[in-house]
Amino acid sequence: MNSKILAIAIVTVVVAAGAGAYVMMSGNTSSQADIDASLSIYGNADNDYKIDSEDIAIVNKIISGELSASDHPLADANCDGNVDSADITLINEMIQKKNGITIYVHDDAGSVVGIEYPLQYIVPVGTNLISTIIQIGGADTVVGYTKTNYGISHGPVMGSTCIGGSIFDMNTDASLNAFMSLDASIEGGVDAVISQNSVSYLKTCASYLENAGVTILRFNTAEGLDSIAGALTIGYILGQETEGQSIEYAQTSYRILSEIEEKLKSVKESDVKTSFSVTMGYYISGIDSDYTGLTALAGSPTVSTLTGSGSTKINDGDEYYLQWNADYIISYRTLDYSIDYTDVSTGVTLTPEETWEKYMEYFKEMDCYENMVYINTSMPVVCRIAYLAEIFYPEIFGEGYGDSVHQEFVDRFMSYLGDDFDVSEDMTCVITYDMVKNKI
Repeated sequence: MNSKILAIAIVTVVVAAGAGAYVMMSGNTSSQADIDASLSIYGNADNDYKIDSEDIAIVNKIISGELSASDHPLADANCDGNVDSADITLINEMIQKKNGITIYVHDDAGSVVGIEYPLQYIVPVGTNLISTIIQIGGADTVVGYTKTNYGISHGPVMGSTCIGGSIFDMNTDASLNAFMSLDASIEGGVDAVISQNSVSYLKTCASYLENAGVTILRFNTAEGLDSIAGALTIGYILGQETEGQSIEYAQTSYRILSEIEEKLKSVKESDVKTSFSVTMGYYISGIDSDYTGLTALAGSPTVSTLTGSGSTKINDGDEYYLQWNADYIISYRTLDYSIDYTDVSTGVTLTPEETWEKYMEYFKEMDCYENMVYINTSMPVVCRIAYLAEIFYPEIFGEGYGDSVHQEFVDRFMSYLGDDFDVSEDMTCVITYDMVKNKI
């Protein structure tokens, strides 16, 4: 296999309890810190969204003893266990956008991964991840993908190699062979396989890829705040152009989330709307699920009693959820950027009415059945939250709030859809009972 084996520092990473906590050890020294930065790149000493002179100022103060390195876990730019002049040299090279330098990424799996900047040839694995890469302007770096069902939203990358397998994994001999062939066809090989951060992704092939020297990076691009940080970090490692667009994408996202948060302050405790989240039609999300997190950011606490961050399939005979007294059921379905959804891998087309009817039997006995709402997860994460906020609290957000936020994202980051694409007319963003009740 003609893989590009990148220079990766030997760093021991021990994942601890809590998001982003880790212990990094080098030689006889050790430190522990929480990584909580918008841009998870070593050298980002001040934990903001870019690498600049302010990071050098922080490193100088650590060297002089004015600041503690433990309070600035990304200050050790070269990840050698010491904060010193070598880190300033590397940060200066990062500010100058010097090609070919080795930089270090703290990904959402808690791993510290060295990469040669910038990544030029990547293989993304995961629907939300592919969408994010396209929206921050990184489609040209995609040389292959495992699978997509979405011909419109993923159109900009579909000219690259379809490796096969599933949207989660290279889980067949044919898909692994296709990856090896792609890797051999590129001088120096594929730079990295980038996947969603979930145990469901690369479950079959991760060890194979790692043993072959292929770099794996994992990012959460499916949940509110984490998805923005993931977009920023991916944008940075793909180069200067995508970095600029990812910063604009992040700033727009944070602004809208802040706006939603401010508006939600006017909701009285007695008026709070509850919900539970469903994925893939009949999988109920746990309390700590990304999908449950989206409804929380839109002001709706979950009534789900399922623990964990995953989703549980509804099996024949299950009745526990039928007793939940929720105001809304939120069903997340990726339905592409069109009115009817056509799965490009099978050629099957579903109208909104058919999508609703396909899964109605699981929920029709519930009192809140008519308040089930489908959210099209082809949309950027912040747009989903905007639609949810409008659904839960229309008196606060007003009719069309979700469309207005979504249209801004389309106009600024999704030009491949066309200059006149109108989210309120040219696609199905949400499906409600009122939309389909006379047609099912």
